[in-house]
Parts: sequence; C-alpha cells; structure tokens
Amino acid sequence: MEIRQAGYVIYQMSVAPGPFEISDLPAAGYGGDLEVVVTEADGRQRSFNVPFAAVPNLLRPGSSRYSAIAGELRDQNLTDAPKFVEATYQRGINNWLTGYAGLQASDGDLYRSAVVGAAFNTPIGAVSVDVSGSRVNFSDDRGSQSGYSARATYNKNIPSTNTNFALAAYRYSSQGYADLSQAAQWDDLLRNHGMNGLLEDSGVERNRFSVSLSQSLGRAGSLNLTGSRHDYWSGRDVNTSYQLGWSARWRRANFGVNAGRTRINDGSYDTTYGMTLSVPLGNDRSVRAPVLNVGTAHDAQGNRVQAGVAGTAGDRYQYSYGASGNFSDQNDDTVNLYGGWRGAYGSVNGSYTQGTGTRSQSLSAQGGLVVHPGGVTLASSLGDTMAILHADGAKGARLGDGIGKIDRRGYAITNSLMPYRLNEVSLDPKGISYDVELEQTRATVVPRAGAIIPVSFETKTGSAYVIQTARDDGKPLPFGSEVKSASGAIVGYVGQIGQAFVRLPDANTVALTVDWDGGQCALDWQPANAKANAAGLNVVAGNCHAR
Repeated sequence: MEIRQAGYVIYQMSVAPGPFEISDLPAAGYGGDLEVVVTEADGRQRSFNVPFAAVPNLLRPGSSRYSAIAGELRDQNLTDAPKFVEATYQRGINNWLTGYAGLQASDGDLYRSAVVGAAFNTPIGAVSVDVSGSRVNFSDDRGSQSGYSARATYNKNIPSTNTNFALAAYRYSSQGYADLSQAAQWDDLLRNHGMNGLLEDSGVERNRFSVSLSQSLGRAGSLNLTGSRHDYWSGRDVNTSYQLGWSARWRRANFGVNAGRTRINDGSYDTTYGMTLSVPLGNDRSVRAPVLNVGTAHDAQGNRVQAGVAGTAGDRYQYSYGASGNFSDQNDDTVNLYGGWRGAYGSVNGSYTQGTGTRSQSLSAQGGLVVHPGGVTLASSLGDTMAILHADGAKGARLGDGIGKIDRRGYAITNSLMPYRLNEVSLDPKGISYDVELEQTRATVVPRAGAIIPVSFETKTGSAYVIQTARDDGKPLPFGSEVKSASGAIVGYVGQIGQAFVRLPDANTVALTVDWDGGQCALDWQPANAKANAAGLNVVAGNCHAR
C-alpha cells in the first residue's frame, strides 16, 4: 500500500488483507488530495482518493513562523531534475488577522513563483485567501508562460450542534499557471523528446473544490462526508470523488455503513457500498482480547467479504497476530496468517497468504541505529524527530512506550516526538539495578522538526541495602527517620516496621546514624552479612544504639 500526493509517494508500507488504518501519516502541508493505491498479492491495484487541504494557518498576535528550503526536485521520471529554493513567512498581526507570503525559484531561470495571502478569524469560522503567480521559461528559447491561482479555505466547528465543518477549500487556476513539478515535466519533454510547444492536455487544473464534514448524532453515532471535484483546462474528464459514512457503537461492538463514488482510470466511475463490524472477543476486563473485524462491499465487480481476527499479546503488547480472509464473486479468495514481534532494538514481521492459484510468504525485519557523541545506539525504528535519552547506569529502564529501553551504556532512542510541541519523555525504573536510582523519571522537551535532541536523566549510584533495624529496647525506629553517613549526608530513610532502605555511595560508607525528631542512634550492622532476597535486594539485620 502506498499513499501519493501531487504525484509523489509520501508513505508506503505492507498491510494485512482487510481493513487497515494509517495513524502516523506525516504532515502533508498544502499538497492536495491523497491518492491511496493498494496492490493485491496477485498484482492487481485498486486506488481511491482522500480529499485533503490544510486548515487556515492562524497565529497569535506578534508570533512569526518562517522556513527556508534548498534542494532538488524528486521525480524519477525526469531526465534532469532542477534544483530549487523556497522561503515562506507568516506573521500574526492581531487576534483576527494573520498574513503570509512565500517565494519559490529553480536554477536556470526555469521557474519562478510567489504567493501572498491572509487568514482571518471570524465569528462564522476561520477563513484564508491567497493568490499565487508563476512564470515558466522553457529551455532553448522555446518560449514562456505565466499564470495565477487563487485559493480560499474555510473551517468551522459548531459546538451547539456537534458539527465540525472540517474543511472546505476552493481553488481556481488560470490556463498558464503551473507548479514546479509541472514546469519541470514540460521542460523535460521539450528538451529530450523534441516536442514543440506545450501539450494540449497538460493536466493544468482549472477548478478544485474539496469538503469534509462530520456531524455527531449523540447515541445514534456520527455522520461523515468527504468529497472533491477537479476539472481541467484541457477538457479532460472531470475528476470527482466522494464518500458518505455512518458509524455507531452498541455495547462493545462498533459498526458502520458507507458509500462512495470515485472516477477510475478509464474515465468511468466506481460506486462502492459497504458495511463494517468490529467486536472484541473477550470479557470487558480483557484489554488484550482479540478483535473480530468483518467488512462487506459491493461495487461493479461484485460482492466482497473480508473477515479477520487480530490481537496483541505480551506484558508490553510486543507480540501481534492475526488471521484474515477475503472472499468475492470473482473466485479470487485469499486467506492470510501473520504475526509480528517488536523489541527494543528492532522488529520482525512475517505472513503467509494462500489464494486461488497463488501462494506467498514474507518475512521482514526493521531496526535503526543512531551515531552520536556517546557512541552508537540501536532503536526499534527511526522517525523524523527523535531524542537520545541518557541515564548513566540505568540499564533496563523502559521508555514510556513500554518497548524501548536503556542499553548497557545508558542510552536509548525515542522517535515519537511531535515537533514544535511540548513532549513528555519518561522512564520506568522497573527492571533497573537496585544499585541505581533515577533522580527524575520525566522530562519535557520542545524539538524542532527533524531534530535529534539529547535528554539527560540524572542518576544516583551506590550499593543498596534493606536493614532490618531495631532500637535497644526492641521498638522499631520511627517511620521517616533519616539515615545519614559519617559526613552527615542522607543515604536513606526508615520505612514501615523499622526497615531502612539505604544506598551507599562507596564501600567505605558503613558508619551510619539514624536521626528523628527528638532522638538519634548509631546503627550497628555488617554489609558482609547481607543476603539477597527473592527480588535480588540485599537484606541484613542491624541494631541502633542510643547516643
């Protein structure tokens, strides 16, 4: 399965047969609708569009946001990919107005474009309008062309009716307008394929409209509507796509119905109707219960049924498993078994598929490593924005995701950070040596996009003991009493029934005293007499003599 935007692949992964959900799609900016292409085991492809456009970018008064990019256009179909630079700037002017502008230019004077616009915070919703202008100068004195594009977007949430007008966007482009990708493709055709003038069917959009609407119905569920319409200057077929769905929950079951219509490659339309059902197969307390998923669909090719069971296992949900089947009127039934394991330093996934006349197996492994001043640290996967955690001596401490852990050199990688937001990074001390104590278990960071930032957790090391103490009269020491070394440093505290937990910074810290409000005693104990209990903690007896 792959997701494309503006002709570029922005996301790609293998998915099991049946319904799937993509929850980690990277920020897509203003790139336009998303095209999802699903390739079946037998090589057949099926695609559908998900309308997309960005919400108006409003900033607080006095706030600014800017970016600068230099790079090369990535398009494997180009003989010579142009290099380009791009810069954008946004400024919050007051509580209802934000202005923004941007420039883009390629090398060789091939392409120039500029955009200027504003976003408005109004009582009826957030609105943005902007105008872009472009100019293309073709190679070998083959002429030039210019044009403009105007865009308006709207976003509104109506709490009184639980309506979210997630997005309505409209764009009009003149016949001469082009983006950088189109300009590079046209120039490549003119230079390398001897084509004189522009193609009549150049693919320039004339109008584009997209909308997304959701409406809560309370206990009756919710309605969702998405749609888009594109037409072109060349007169080619109008491209339309829309989906309508209703979903609800009854007790522990989730179900829904949906209908959609999409223009496919030959110019005809594919109309699809479907139903989905999801039910946990376990009692209410079984958080790891497998889930039964059933989906049915009807389109021009006939009827299809997808059914599967999937679940997770392990104390950290590190194991995943499932079985599914696809059955249709076209005699292309398939059955799939799959399983996976995710560890601190990598993951392994495998699957087996048996179909009508086909059979396939797959095995994949994934992992990553980061080279930094402290050495090389392994990770289960890598992301765009990451943190290198350092906790000296805390080998085995788990990260907040329950999977990653501190290695023997005191490092770990977390890749689940969101740029330009407050992110909480945490460590679970369970599993580390009793001789190491984390001074803190949580840290807050605000990374930039694409950054790899260091995060340090202070630790305290020393031999740990539980001393079963008692005073001369046989009474337990007061709860919360401080245990101090000969230098007066606090090395531990007295807990319940006179048990003192202490951590000695070095082997010479043996002479200990216990202080409490109104009393003090000297602790008589011998570390050599300590014995490890079932948890591996050193336990020893001691008496506290009054001073």
